[in-house]
Amino acid sequence: MVIVATGVKYLHVKAEEFDIGVYFEANGHGTVLYKEKRLKELYESMKNEEKQRGLKTLLAYLQIANAVIGDAMANLLLVEASLLYLNIGLNQLSKVYSDLPSVTIKATVKDKTLFTPCEDEQRLVKPLEVQEFIDKACEKYELGRAFLRPSGTEDILRVYAEAKTSEMAIALSNEIKDYLKKFE
Repeated sequence: MVIVATGVKYLHVKAEEFDIGVYFEANGHGTVLYKEKRLKELYESMKNEEKQRGLKTLLAYLQIANAVIGDAMANLLLVEASLLYLNIGLNQLSKVYSDLPSVTIKATVKDKTLFTPCEDEQRLVKPLEVQEFIDKACEKYELGRAFLRPSGTEDILRVYAEAKTSEMAIALSNEIKDYLKKFE
């Protein structure tokens, strides 16, 4: 798994680095990309009967996936086909992942350029004191996690926070927003 900065433009570029790249955002954008050369190699290797079933399945997936527009209906069919292939029902699937409550709020600052996130936007590189504050704040909340992302267009920071409960996520985001008032 690779995490990149916010935006499909970053996801797409990173996914192109892989023979078969799958990317998605929480908002539903995403697709499956593959390299034609690798696909031809897969077709050639189908002569080996042991690998044939898995390769046929993979190749069928790639024929359904729409790499150009990231068709949500095609992706939904791929999920359905995967569940059938793995003999997994929706109840089992729902136990694989559980989303933590999260919140995103805005904090106004005088100069957003003072805040520099690392490449995947999960931590601040500067100012370090703000990242240290966020780290300490997160420790107060069970499963607490938070990060800041400067807006691309205005002097605001998007404060993302998650925790075990909605109340904790809201409290964490507000604690960070209150701390950021000194940068207004």
